[in-house]
Amino acid sequence: MINQNPMVYVTKRLIALTISESPVTLQVDPRLQRDGDSVTLNCWCTQDHVCGRGQVSFYRNETLLKPDSMPHNVYRIHQATLMDSGWYRCAIFQNLSTFLSLWVEVTVQIPVSCPSISSDLKGSAVSIGDHLTIRCTCESGTLPINLMLYRHHHHLLRNTTVVDSRTATFHVTVLSEDHFRAHALRMLVSRAPPEKSFVLLTLSQSSFQKLLWLSANELTKP
Repeated sequence: MINQNPMVYVTKRLIALTISESPVTLQVDPRLQRDGDSVTLNCWCTQDHVCGRGQVSFYRNETLLKPDSMPHNVYRIHQATLMDSGWYRCAIFQNLSTFLSLWVEVTVQIPVSCPSISSDLKGSAVSIGDHLTIRCTCESGTLPINLMLYRHHHHLLRNTTVVDSRTATFHVTVLSEDHFRAHALRMLVSRAPPEKSFVLLTLSQSSFQKLLWLSANELTKP
């Protein structure tokens, strides 16, 4: 009688895998990229005997780039634009092996312009206790932008972040003979200090003064 259920023997084969850090690193200079800047990407092999003499390639968002600079491990963006933003990495091919760097994000930022400042004041005279609406606008700069309004240079009145527009509206109360100043800060993800710019403007739109002066008058009680 033939055995209809033959024994099946299964053998397990163990394979040991060693995971190590890639010897290839990609460095970007400068760390903060602005519109019009020259950006340099350097592909380095930390173990010369492993990948120090291999062929280097650069990629942006998985697309192979064609470097036009020397040495062969350098890729240069001569005048960066927003179109150059993306994820970059490099690869070194040597001895039938491929060594990849980690992805590095390049975000080209448009510098913040000096904010303009305007108010809803119809004339040049206001009174103590009057309410005033002041608008601060940045014509250019990568969003989000942090707009701040100061009174007498140092006293911060309002701090507003604009995400989808370039204008922040502030409501203030006239306390005395006041002048106001606007600051614009670009909100950055990196740890680099944010760039700032400011403008001081007069209500009379004088080309010689740059202070928003409010000639506040005490109200006389009857």
